[in-house]
Amino acid sequence: TPTAPDSGTSTPTAPDSGTSTSSLMVFDDFVLDIAGLPHNGQAELRDDAQIINTVDGPTVHLDGHKDQVKIGRLHQFENSDQLAFKVEFARDEADGDAQRLVWNKGHVGLTLVGDGLKAHVKNNDGKFHEGFHVENLGLNDTETHEIILMVDEVEDRLQVLVDGEVVLDVTDVDFDFTGGREWGWDIGFSNNRYADGNLSGFAIDDEVQFVDTMGGSVDMLA
Repeated sequence: TPTAPDSGTSTPTAPDSGTSTSSLMVFDDFVLDIAGLPHNGQAELRDDAQIINTVDGPTVHLDGHKDQVKIGRLHQFENSDQLAFKVEFARDEADGDAQRLVWNKGHVGLTLVGDGLKAHVKNNDGKFHEGFHVENLGLNDTETHEIILMVDEVEDRLQVLVDGEVVLDVTDVDFDFTGGREWGWDIGFSNNRYADGNLSGFAIDDEVQFVDTMGGSVDMLA
């Protein structure tokens, strides 16, 4: 059940609305080369973050104690009025801890909260850190989940997919994420919001292709 920040007027699509689908997005503008870290110049591994080999390929393991992947500023996206990223992540423990998984402060971000998530996009109707909250997504387990966030500042639309299902579709908030101070991209975040688990499949693109939700039903919380 999604909750929009402050405005009370967003129109998310609940995960049980029957809008199961696959994203049409192709993420090829920036793809994190995990196998080549930390020597490919793409990112810096902080603290005990390490690359491990799994049956599905190399992943970044974060232990929840100051581990981070610092990608830094990606200048090619800083003036893009469309932005999308995807990430595959599996928690180490099904404890429901809040984890800021992807963070570009004051622009876009993704936090795992309990069994759901918060999608963060700077906008003129609510506070960035509060985000758009979606519950009851089954993310409080140790399975690998794919999360996609897509936003268009001109069209004023935000859409989030989890494992191929549209779980959030906001169309009436004034998004405003370009410009301003650039802090850069982090995977995992400090201030007691570090992530613990295995991360793979991180990529960013600036050409968004939204999914047609066909008017799914919505239940809103105040």
